[in-house]
Formats: sequence, structure tokens, C-alpha cells
Amino acid sequence: MDFWDFHTHQSGRINSIRNADLDTLPELGTYSLGIHPWDLEENWEQKLAVIAEEARGNLAVLAIGECGFDRPKGPDLKLQKAAISAQGQLALELDIPVILHCVK
Repeated sequence: MDFWDFHTHQSGRINSIRNADLDTLPELGTYSLGIHPWDLEENWEQKLAVIAEEARGNLAVLAIGECGFDRPKGPDLKLQKAAISAQGQLALELDIPVILHCVK
């Protein structure tokens, strides 16, 4: 039986979906792309447009995320809500899952 680590920040793991950053996309393997709540900034929509462009037709992108809510460390909840909604919509359009980060 094979097991998958569906969320890791480490590279080179077999049977894993690495949570990648746009600045350091893996050359091999599968990964997810998203905007973590800690990384949300006012220009998040521009970053999401780049994520969408990278994810469309890229079979290595298996999920959108890690995205979600983080009350203690994230920015204003209104911003977090808008970002997760947009990322969820992108995942729906691409017919791929979302990897959630939900704290408090």
C-alpha cells in the first residue's frame, strides 16, 4: 500500500505534494501552489494571477494551497476571506483540491 504526504514543505520526498513557492518551483515532482495567510499582502491578486497562469495545464500542480485563515498571525480577516475565496474558485475552475491552513 502506498501512502502520500499531501502537504510538505520539504523537497525530494517520494509520494508527496510539496507546497511550493513561485520563486522556487520544483523542477521535478508534484506540488501545490497558493498564498499562505502569513504571506498575504495588498498585491495578493497579482500573485494569484501568476499562480493561475502557472497551474493551468501544468500536471505537476495537484492542488491549490496552502491557503486559508490564521487569526493569530494572518492579516485582517476580510483580506484572508477574499483570498481564500478566490483561491477556492481557482481550484474549482481547475478541478483540483485545496490544501487548507486553518488556525483559530
